[in-house]
Amino acid sequence: RPAAPRAATSSSKRRTQRWRQHCAAYTPVEGGQGAKGGGGAAGQEDGGTSAARADAPAGARSPRPEATATDPASRRLAPARSAAAARASSALERALEAGGQREYDEVMKDVYRYFEARPLDVAGRVLRLATVGARVATLWALRDATRGAALRGGLQQLGPVFVKVGQTLSGRPDLVGEEAAEALAVLQDAMTPFPSEVARQTIRSELGLGADAPIAGPAPAPYHALADEPVAAASLGQVYRGETQDGQSVAVKVQRPGVTYQIALDTHISRIFLIWLKSYWKAETDLKLIADEVGSGLFRELDYTQEAANAELFAELHTFQPFVCVPRAVGRLSTRKVLTSQWIDGRKLAEIPQADQATMIRMGVDCSAAQLMRTGVIHADPHEGNMLFTPDGRLALLDFGLISLVDESKQEAIANSILHVLAENWRELIQDFRELELLKNPAVWVDDNGRATTGLGPGVWKEIPFPEYLEAFERSMLQATGVAGMSAFSDIVDALADLALQYRVALPPYMVLIIRSLTTLDGFAQRLEPPINMYEAGYPHAIRRALSPRTERGKEVLQRVLLDDEGRVQWERLLAMTVEAPATVEAVEAEGGGGGEVVPVSSYGASAAEASLSAASGWVGDLGAELLSAREGRALRRIVHGANSLALVDTVLNPPNELLKALFRTRPRQAVVERCAAIGAALVRLLGRAEPAAAAQPEPQPQVDEQGRKIYQLGGNPRVRPYWVRRVVRVVLAAHLRRLLFSSGARGVLAFGRLCCLCVWLVARGVADAMAAPVVSLTTVASGVVRRAVARGRPLAAEVAG
Repeated sequence: RPAAPRAATSSSKRRTQRWRQHCAAYTPVEGGQGAKGGGGAAGQEDGGTSAARADAPAGARSPRPEATATDPASRRLAPARSAAAARASSALERALEAGGQREYDEVMKDVYRYFEARPLDVAGRVLRLATVGARVATLWALRDATRGAALRGGLQQLGPVFVKVGQTLSGRPDLVGEEAAEALAVLQDAMTPFPSEVARQTIRSELGLGADAPIAGPAPAPYHALADEPVAAASLGQVYRGETQDGQSVAVKVQRPGVTYQIALDTHISRIFLIWLKSYWKAETDLKLIADEVGSGLFRELDYTQEAANAELFAELHTFQPFVCVPRAVGRLSTRKVLTSQWIDGRKLAEIPQADQATMIRMGVDCSAAQLMRTGVIHADPHEGNMLFTPDGRLALLDFGLISLVDESKQEAIANSILHVLAENWRELIQDFRELELLKNPAVWVDDNGRATTGLGPGVWKEIPFPEYLEAFERSMLQATGVAGMSAFSDIVDALADLALQYRVALPPYMVLIIRSLTTLDGFAQRLEPPINMYEAGYPHAIRRALSPRTERGKEVLQRVLLDDEGRVQWERLLAMTVEAPATVEAVEAEGGGGGEVVPVSSYGASAAEASLSAASGWVGDLGAELLSAREGRALRRIVHGANSLALVDTVLNPPNELLKALFRTRPRQAVVERCAAIGAALVRLLGRAEPAAAAQPEPQPQVDEQGRKIYQLGGNPRVRPYWVRRVVRVVLAAHLRRLLFSSGARGVLAFGRLCCLCVWLVARGVADAMAAPVVSLTTVASGVVRRAVARGRPLAAEVAG
């Protein structure tokens, strides 16, 4: 169980407490509901079908299985000859048995004591790693025809830790090459399965059945039907398709025997190696924490009841994304080593057409951005095998054994960093990285003579002034950006990697799984033509998070961004966050209202300003309306309420640029015209009775694609509540008017009078435009008739004259 976030706020504490309660004891919902129609895609670990709901209540767990001769771990964990080794073995068995209920550090202490009494096991494993690695490297260097199969087979032989690495690299052909990526893709769900008889014995022992009791068949057998062979096999388990006694199609995931011992041994070796590496590099960061983060995730992944709880929490927090589908577990048939969940029909990324691939990847990127900046619960294993595209056009996420938590302050820093990357504001990006614990005390790596060098050779860290570090950081980011800008998440990772060769860049342990998740999704995004920009795809969630801070630092940053020292709204920055957003720029260019590049809002012409406001009034307007009326928009409401009233009125009366003129003059006048037109149409129907009363407008039907599947809105799908929006606007407007009349002296009263005059003028102009519209239309029609008559009469007149 991971520790709670360090600087968590009250809401993040509540979320972490809910997560721990889910892991400790969750009351199952039998026969959970699945994707459309209740049918479904399944629960495959590491790639295929995966579980998702809850385990049996605490105290109602099945008896633990006895060690069998077919289990390699049972042979390895047999009592040793020496008393010390016997105590260590017993301690390790207890630690691994209760690993999901104990802190990771306590488990690793028992693991260390166990392997300290078995140096030959550690030495044999190291020799095994070296042998397999040397063989694969030799075949790869010789360009042998079997090197792809050798690489895949070598990782399978080395166990689940290395299989996880291979699964991640299989989604990055840009890093490892097409040949290696194709060879490693098999590791996602087509590994060598273990015998089905062993899996059935595990099911019997976990569900408390007798040694010869039937697993499938008529009641009281737990399943009505269960396949003889697995449909998928991965690093930690394999999946069988089955059917419960009530007729529900399910996926039954059974844990692979012996994986606990392999994970414990590899984690122990990696900790020892990183401790040595820290000493060799003379690093200040405790590198073994990286192994601890990965190892703790793998130990948690071994407990399928916790995986079910993770999936339940994820589904609960992502209800605002209806395109995300999470399979639910059948509690009475789920234990620590057996997980029974819904079967969800779906296809993998490589099995669907190009258009559906683009939709699926955009859904995955949008869901990942929401995890980082809204919910803080990260699915840390999103490779191709764990994502399916369902027949109704939704994204099914599978295998929630490996997750990571991000606290409130880190979520806000990530959101701000996306905004600063898009704006190429590298100085502010450094502050975000410091909040994320990526950058600490500035230092450069120097050799024995004090000369700066790369971190690949011996040397020490030398503290440097922050301006020197800032200059090096900006130079590195500009080189990575180039002319086209930074469009891929990998660009910034590569830039930081280059920077880390000479300057100190820390990698906090919590970022290991997050970077693994993001680089995997970024690999998918870069396959498309044109590739998806990860930063632009995450912009809607970033701007939402930036405008709805929950931490004190986030609220201070938002106030500094929106208001100056005198409380005046910094309209240039606020408008830049909306009309220069990627989605708005694309819409303006599509309408022909932009020149293909982002320019300062103060340079907008009248047509570009109107086009930008029209494009931004969609998702940005809905987002602002939602935040003004929602609990998470409390900080934004306070900033709007506390703004300088006189400065607000001066901006309305004398807009400094075309954007604000369109916002405060053109838009209100258009609203009056539309209102007058509606009133006029109602009066005509009432007095003339020329038309029957308008029927009630039907509810808008959802948009569908060519195949009849619903098209889902990405970016958060703001929920606008008109009543609360109007109420908040009235309260804020009344507060500013009272401040003008009673707290601002003669200037406030004069400004109030001028504001009233402006309102009267806008209404009068709107009414005049509405009344003139029919006359203008009639004149336009008449002039068109005259022009057509003249055009037809000229040839006839010329013919008669001739």
